[in-house]
Amino acid sequence: EFNVDEVAGRYALSNGCGQNSRSYQDETCTDSDMSCPVDANMEMVSSGYASGMAGRAPPPFSCRPKAHSNDYAGYWDSRTGASSETAYSNARGRTDLEGCCWWGRGALLTRGVCNIGKLNYYLGKRAHTERGEGKFPNIDFCANPEAICASEEGTEEMRWITGFFEWVERIQSYPDWDYIYNLQTFVDQGMKDDSFIDTVSSILTRGCHSPDCSYLEVTMREERKENFKTVLGIFGLPEITKPPTLSSTQKPSTQKPLTSSPVKSILPPTMLLPPPAPSMTLSQPNPSMPLSQ
Repeated sequence: EFNVDEVAGRYALSNGCGQNSRSYQDETCTDSDMSCPVDANMEMVSSGYASGMAGRAPPPFSCRPKAHSNDYAGYWDSRTGASSETAYSNARGRTDLEGCCWWGRGALLTRGVCNIGKLNYYLGKRAHTERGEGKFPNIDFCANPEAICASEEGTEEMRWITGFFEWVERIQSYPDWDYIYNLQTFVDQGMKDDSFIDTVSSILTRGCHSPDCSYLEVTMREERKENFKTVLGIFGLPEITKPPTLSSTQKPSTQKPLTSSPVKSILPPTMLLPPPAPSMTLSQPNPSMPLSQ
C-alpha cells in the first residue's frame, strides 16, 4: 500500500496507521478470535515504494514504538520532496507509528488486524499449529505481516494467493448480498448495469454493501469500474453476451440459482475453509468497520 492520502501537498507518514479515516490496528474481527494481536514493539518498513509524482514519492510505510512522548512520524512534502519530523496527524489524528504495521499488502492490499489475522488462521502458521493445515505453515503473518511481500516465500504467487483468499472470504462469501446470484443476474442482463461493480467496490473497500452502511468513502470507485470494463472488453464479453430476448408475456426471473456455498464453489476440496474457532473475548472493535479494507 502506498501513501496516497494528502492534504495541501503534505502526506502524513502516520498514514501507515490507516488512510481514508481508517485505523487498521483497530479493525478487529467482530465474529471470531482470528484478529492478530497488536504488538507496540513491532518494527518494520514496507518493501513497496510508489513511483511517479513528477519523480518524487512519499517514503514507504513503516512502524516502530515511540521512543519518547515527542517522537513524531512527521510528514512528507510533495513540493520539496523532503520529510519533516514536525507533529502532523493523519485523518484519524495519529502522529506516531506505534503498532501501525497493518497497511495493505498483496494483490488486493489485505490490511487490518482482522483480515491479516484471517489469512494467518486459514493459510499461515496458525492453520498449521492448530489444525495441521496451511499453504504457508512456516509464516506467521501476525508476527510478520510484511512476509506477504518480503519473505523468502513472499513471491508473486503468494501475493496473488493472498488476494484470491480475501476475494473468496470477503466478497464471494459476504452474507448480506449473494455474490453468485448477482453475478449471474449481471451477466443475464448483458453486463450493462454499473450497480454490480459498485456494490462489489463497496464491500471490498468498506466491508458492507448498502450506500449508508458506513461513514467511509468508497475509494477509487471510478478507476475500479473502468478497470473492470477494460477487462470485460479484452475478453469480448460485452459483445458476445447479449441481454436475453423476452417475449411480451415473459418476465425476467428473480429466483435465486440453486448453487452451493460460494466458497465451496470456488476453492478446490483441499482449500475449503475450515470453520472458525469458538469466539473469544476480543478487543473493542471499530463499530463502523465490521471488516476491513
